[in-house]
Amino acid sequence: AQAPSAFDVASIKPNNSGAVGEQVRFYPPSGRVQMTNVTVKRLIQNAYQLQDQQIAGGPGWIASEHFDIVANSEATNLSPQDRWMMVRALLADRFKLKMHTESREQSVFGLVLARRDGQLGEHLKKSDPDCTLPTAPRTGPIDLSVRNQCGVIMGGPGRMNFRGVTMETLAAQLSSRVGRSVVDRSGLEGRYDLDVEFAPPPVRSDGSDPALGDRPSSEAPSIYTALQEQLGLKLDSQKRSIDVTVIDSAERPTEG
Repeated sequence: AQAPSAFDVASIKPNNSGAVGEQVRFYPPSGRVQMTNVTVKRLIQNAYQLQDQQIAGGPGWIASEHFDIVANSEATNLSPQDRWMMVRALLADRFKLKMHTESREQSVFGLVLARRDGQLGEHLKKSDPDCTLPTAPRTGPIDLSVRNQCGVIMGGPGRMNFRGVTMETLAAQLSSRVGRSVVDRSGLEGRYDLDVEFAPPPVRSDGSDPALGDRPSSEAPSIYTALQEQLGLKLDSQKRSIDVTVIDSAERPTEG
């Protein structure tokens, strides 16, 4: 059966808790989606698979105000892609989101192999062949020693612990940490497990951490050095024309 184009019902409420973390959970096989402490900008990034630098314009509140959203569809066995398409419809309907795409030249990083012989670092390994995406929400602590997990993304201010991710996913995750779009040019196909530690970003002016999570030793290398030494990858500075999504307008939703 064709997937529905929109949720049957959705509740949206402001989240003023001040919490740092955010969460998006799908509940297969049902059509329920629960999003906690999310910003509109983050929803746009996820729904349209964009990096931070690929979004421009729009009112400031789309990146600073947080919302709790519970949406449901009577349809079952929806894929993650189906659900994100329905989130797009939610953004247009409830947040009155209007946007367009244009090409802009930007400085980007290409994620490439660091070594001429193509050898990978000790902390980057091919995932087991039977790695499969989870069919239900993960609950409880995740055992990172289990190598057949797929799609696990964990980390903190100075670490990344991924299981069963593509290089495209790694590039997208690096983008938010280096402040520039990252494009996969590694040539590595399939899914990989990786663990990397690096110097955390500076703390805020009030002395608080910018994010939750354990930090490595203050002697840790920069993220650029860590990628080369631990993963055998590097970020190569490039100029490219990339598609940028420009937010023309958006409105705060009414509660309910």
